[in-house]
Amino acid sequence: MMNSSNAQTSSSSLQSVILSERRILTGLNPARTVPRAQGRRTVGKRGFERWESPLDVRLNETHGLERQHLDPSLALGRPQSGLPRTAQDDSPEKDISYAGSMVIMAVLAMLFAGNAMGQSLGLAPAEVKATFLPGQPIQFEVGVSNDGPNPVVMRATVSDLWYNEKNEKIFGPPGTLPHSASNWIELLPRNFTVAAHGTSKVKVTITPPVDVEGGYYAVLFLESKPELVREATAQSKALYANIRLGSIILLTAAKTERESVAVSDATLSPPAANRNLNLKFLMNNNSNTHLFPQPKLAILDATNKLVARAEAESKRFLPGQKDWIEVPWAGSLPPGNYKAILTLLYGQDKLYTEEFPFTVTSTAASVR
Repeated sequence: MMNSSNAQTSSSSLQSVILSERRILTGLNPARTVPRAQGRRTVGKRGFERWESPLDVRLNETHGLERQHLDPSLALGRPQSGLPRTAQDDSPEKDISYAGSMVIMAVLAMLFAGNAMGQSLGLAPAEVKATFLPGQPIQFEVGVSNDGPNPVVMRATVSDLWYNEKNEKIFGPPGTLPHSASNWIELLPRNFTVAAHGTSKVKVTITPPVDVEGGYYAVLFLESKPELVREATAQSKALYANIRLGSIILLTAAKTERESVAVSDATLSPPAANRNLNLKFLMNNNSNTHLFPQPKLAILDATNKLVARAEAESKRFLPGQKDWIEVPWAGSLPPGNYKAILTLLYGQDKLYTEEFPFTVTSTAASVR
């Protein structure tokens, strides 16, 4: 097991809570079969292990199943009590860090009944970053807390994680997306019940192959069993709802990283009476692993005296991912010549720098 000094747990804002949604399903009869992209399975009234995820159900098929995605802003960015401590591993070659927790408050309205059932579920950690030795397994736990008045039946699954051309997260069956780690992951238990006002843990075991290098990725989903919230009527179909929580898993094979970035299309807008200073550039992660670049800006006057600093929030870049980064600064500068020096810290203490000269023609007050 890992030395506790190598494991870190931190609470994060809702910005790190990125894998949560509440779904409503209409027309799902739990005694019927549900079509999916690959095969069919019976959805039993009691056999939750045979239930197919609503994500596997394609819309616009002849089964008439409908799905509605509800506002994920119902997630609350607050830590949960009773969730597991960080994993401990005494191997110095393994490094596991944990970020944040997620909470979803689901209010399942009983339509035409006038009452509602409140259910709050929390998951920690929301993100796991681990460095491993190829061929050597690593283990950790994720925990689910249930602050609601009723027990919740849940199922744990693993999916691939990647991104599309719009830099949106996409998920796929294990082994179907680039840099997949899903097939390395075992979960125990896969089906469980979280008691009312209680917690449950899922043990995650990752066994990587020996011939891997760079970064590999997956998402652990914990999904509740769909519950009936409205009976079918002559005018409408039955209505079911469930909750899904997710934890991102970011893995790196130790001592195999090749880290490189490219910066292009940089534009610096000097401060003016109606705008703040802003540096915008396109960053491409040319590495074979994920990066969390930290952009910082130093503003110097004509005598090379430091007059201001700015920095932007770090965000995740998977291998090959390209996205825009902006570094704003809200402040005022007297007229004169200046230069902004961008420093981009990434990977294992690697640094990219670039200078951007600019001129302020009139006193620029900050825009709030």
